[in-house]
Amino acid sequence: MAERITLALKLNIYGHPLGTPFDVFVRLARHAESAGFDAAYVVDHLYLPPERYSGYSWTDPNQPYFLEAWTVLAALAQATHRIRLGPQVSPTTFRHPSMLAKMGATVDLISNGRLVLQLGTGWHKEEHQAYGFPFDERFGTRFEAMLEAVQIVRGLWTTDGPFTFEGEHFQVREAPFYPKPVQKPSPPIWFGGGGRKVRTAIARYGDGWSPAMSLAEGVGVQEYTNTLTEIRSLAESFGRDPASIAAGLLCTTAIHEDRDRAAELASVLHRRVDYRDMSLDEMRRRGLLVWGTPDDCLRAIEGYIAAGARNFTLNFVPFGDPDSALRGMDLYASKVLPRIG
Repeated sequence: MAERITLALKLNIYGHPLGTPFDVFVRLARHAESAGFDAAYVVDHLYLPPERYSGYSWTDPNQPYFLEAWTVLAALAQATHRIRLGPQVSPTTFRHPSMLAKMGATVDLISNGRLVLQLGTGWHKEEHQAYGFPFDERFGTRFEAMLEAVQIVRGLWTTDGPFTFEGEHFQVREAPFYPKPVQKPSPPIWFGGGGRKVRTAIARYGDGWSPAMSLAEGVGVQEYTNTLTEIRSLAESFGRDPASIAAGLLCTTAIHEDRDRAAELASVLHRRVDYRDMSLDEMRRRGLLVWGTPDDCLRAIEGYIAAGARNFTLNFVPFGDPDSALRGMDLYASKVLPRIG
């Protein structure tokens, strides 16, 4: 039997008008659940640079709206019943891995086993500096710290008895950890990105891979094919079943039955300095955007399915327009997903 295609909502808890009530996000998550989506994921940032923030929202970048990811996840775990939940992604620079493990286990318990933990190295230096978090500009150092964090989280989740880890970046000594998460042996841990180090980490430790189209270079179909093939080949060299690594993609998308209206929704991306001189069709070709009518979006999605992707997170633009996100979910659920063969 062919592996099922899943849809997840990227529930954007930033980029909204300052007076936006939390009920808006509950409504979006519940709508994703009722529309047949499989998951809802939230960003884990405190703020983003104005030139990046402006590229997704029409709101004032000097007063950026951001909610805290894990607090939101705990609330959504109570407000929903079926969809999987998690950060996309949590940087291991914001929290000690023992705290990430405890927060993750708690959300898994509240949701009765629906957590997906997606982790990253952190990348926005100014964000860390503004809020007082240490930030090492060397990616390799942050990457090694992330690998230690993964081992600590998994160790705390699965060890029956005190857990000890002595690393260069993190230490845990004789730490009892109860209650354990609902999911056994543990909730899945996914990664984004696609660099050589990250590919190796996914192959060795990951349960899933979900790169983001918003990366500066985009995620084209051929690049996706090559990277997924390498990840699964590396996994086999580590003695793992390559098929055990779920293949996902975080898609920036604007969908409408009227193509001109879809273009209007996607036009917010031209506020990003690095996208300013690109047409929407060029963004699509580069793997930066899925946009247009349901037929257009279906063709784009089918290309990635042929490349091996099975789990699509849909990031509807512009942020701060919940009605467009609601309509977009309905169009994907009714006019795209049923036609994927």
